[in-house]
Amino acid sequence: ENQNSVNQIDEGKNINYQQKKSSKTNLASKRPIQNASETLDIEPLDEQNMVKNNKESENLEIEKQAQKIIVDDIEIKANGDLTSFKYQLNTALHNNQLPALQIESEGEGSFTQLNIQHLLLSSPASNLSLTGTVDWQQGIDASFTLLSDKISIEEFEPSIASDVSLKAALQFVSDGQNWRLNVPELAVAGQINNAPFDANVVLALDDKLHAEISEFTIASAQNVLNLSGKIDQQWHIEGDLNLVDPETIDSRLSGQGNADFTITGEVKTPLLDWSMALKRLSLKNYRIDEIVSNGNLDVAKNYLANISLEAAGINIDEQAINRIQLDVNGDLQAHSVKLNLISDTLNVSANSQGGLTQHQYKGQINQLAFKNDKINLSNQQTINFDYDVSQASATVDQHCWLGTNTSFCLDALSASTEQGHIALNLTHLDLSVLSLVMPKTISPYGELKGHFNAKWQQGQLLAIDSEFHSNTIHFDINESFIKTDVPFEQLFLKL
Repeated sequence: ENQNSVNQIDEGKNINYQQKKSSKTNLASKRPIQNASETLDIEPLDEQNMVKNNKESENLEIEKQAQKIIVDDIEIKANGDLTSFKYQLNTALHNNQLPALQIESEGEGSFTQLNIQHLLLSSPASNLSLTGTVDWQQGIDASFTLLSDKISIEEFEPSIASDVSLKAALQFVSDGQNWRLNVPELAVAGQINNAPFDANVVLALDDKLHAEISEFTIASAQNVLNLSGKIDQQWHIEGDLNLVDPETIDSRLSGQGNADFTITGEVKTPLLDWSMALKRLSLKNYRIDEIVSNGNLDVAKNYLANISLEAAGINIDEQAINRIQLDVNGDLQAHSVKLNLISDTLNVSANSQGGLTQHQYKGQINQLAFKNDKINLSNQQTINFDYDVSQASATVDQHCWLGTNTSFCLDALSASTEQGHIALNLTHLDLSVLSLVMPKTISPYGELKGHFNAKWQQGQLLAIDSEFHSNTIHFDINESFIKTDVPFEQLFLKL
């Protein structure tokens, strides 16, 4: 029976279907299909198994929770029988979050195959056409060609502006247990966020996720990333990066360089090996004249690493660093780190070792030194420390520091989110050490003596015992608008 309005509510799925206009037909007998996405009246096949139907619907609404999908102007035409038929489909759909999508398709087929002669998906700013065949006589054998002269990602993600074209060929074969996907061609060209973008991919992938990558190239103007190789039980990947004019990617970025890398080893535990050299890198207020790195990382051997990094001519917000050298060797359970930093205002050298066992990291700082034209400060014995990752607690053994006119010791320290204790004894402290943490325009002079003890629990300070005193303290201020010396003849502070 025809209905001018159909309203079917599935309370379990909270889905509301509304069809505002019934199908127009002069069929002798009708049988509604209640579970279809659209309720259509279908005439039973005649004795020759022939079918010829023209179906039209003005509007169909599908509502699920806050999402409402509206299907407009559905038109389906089909004629033929199960051994040979032709079809045409025209419809449009949209919801409150995605752009309107127009769908047009026509093709022919039979009980064992389908030939999609034309399928067009189009939105106000994008389009994608597809042709292809699907044969399911013995498993699935399908091949498709996709073309688009305009895809706008901005329609779906407003933060990404794009205007790209696409050309692709796909082949899919499955026997019911195993499958293989071949991509003999996948090419994308255009712009993303006003930067030129090109990608070319040729690969094959199977049900075991084994891959053969004949070509994987991503380029933006002359900046190119290449990958090739295969993945089976192991990685066999090599690649290279060439950076020529990165300002085409981001106008704030500049520099040149290249990098080569390989990925080998077991799939779940890869081994990464690389060599990199970049020059004249800059971004906003950051600049690095040269950076060179070589190394390898073996996941299978508990992240065994041998990494060297050297950078020169570093400028960060007008703070100049002449050179940084960093070396990391070892695995998670036993490794060493060496650091050397040279700048016009401060030189830093550090040498440490440690290891992570389960949730606890134990380490020791063998050397930590700070030196410039005013200070020469370093630890006098190895600083042992440990940190419990699960408890977020740390302890540091007692140790002392010695420098120019400076000597102080720190008692054993313990700290956690629950409780903590710190004790500092200053035999004498040259206040020039404070230049490490004070603005460059303020230079402190003098000597400070005293002690500081504090205990806390559950974020509350339980006790504090502190006393500092000095006979002569000076602060030289050298600002553009003021140049003066602020003396303190005597300072006494007790808490």
